[in-house]
Amino acid sequence: MPVNKVSPKLLALALFFFAVLLRFILCSKGGQFFIIDETRFYNGHYLLSHLSDLDILAALNLISSSVAHTFFIFFAALAEGVRYVVVIFFEGFVPPYFLTQSDIGIEYAAFTLSFASSFNVVLVYLIIIKLGGSTYQALVGAFLLFVSNTNFYFSRHLLPYDCATMLALMGFYLSCKFPISIKGSIYCGLFSGLATLTYNGYWPLSFVLWMSHLLFNGGDYKKITKLGFISFVSGIFPLVILQIISLIVDQNFLSGLLVWLKATKLNQMGNFGIGWKVLFTYLWSSEGVIMIIYIIGLVLS
Repeated sequence: MPVNKVSPKLLALALFFFAVLLRFILCSKGGQFFIIDETRFYNGHYLLSHLSDLDILAALNLISSSVAHTFFIFFAALAEGVRYVVVIFFEGFVPPYFLTQSDIGIEYAAFTLSFASSFNVVLVYLIIIKLGGSTYQALVGAFLLFVSNTNFYFSRHLLPYDCATMLALMGFYLSCKFPISIKGSIYCGLFSGLATLTYNGYWPLSFVLWMSHLLFNGGDYKKITKLGFISFVSGIFPLVILQIISLIVDQNFLSGLLVWLKATKLNQMGNFGIGWKVLFTYLWSSEGVIMIIYIIGLVLS
């Protein structure tokens, strides 16, 4: 009797569920967090507390003053909201601002945010399909991300990395789905802008997304200019909204953001003299032989 082949779509879905399971196990064991950077996650906790008190001005002040990776505050508030529901279920009602005093750990919030890196596996599969790849090529791409140490073992889910990558990939998928349309340009710009606002250091990824969308439009420079402008306006739209919010509470978000960006130039976490070698050094130490597969695939592409 002939053996039925397993659908690549089912295999991609299986990768997603297995990725979720692995992250659940990791988070339940304490996760990989708690250095100073994770304290930024608690802005989401404070936002949830302000909203529970219906103190809208305090919430707007918090958002306006969180100039570093601003949009992550909403993901953090969502994750703390999930944790809050778990606390109420097991311990009864407590005000949200007492959440950090609960014996129920922060691993519930970390697991909630970890769905972003799991969903990225599916997004890679869908993007390759939209770019014209076969289902088996898409499955290989999804599998390579699935086994990536950087995407799993070194994930720190209480930081913006996973969520920002998910937003960028979502923008890439939608711009592939609507490659030569105003709708695609709006999606491309909006999600690339939100990705950068979620983690400021991912602006090169957002720029590549934006340029890729324009290249989909061939050699029609008039159309490229039009769609590029629409995409650019869509990208800065969230920034404009944040600036308006800050002005309502007598703050200046853009000014604070510029001060933050200037201050980041003084950060030194390693030897700056290593230059572009840092990419290969990092990938080799984190990915090992998988890095060789990535490079071979890149050259073949």
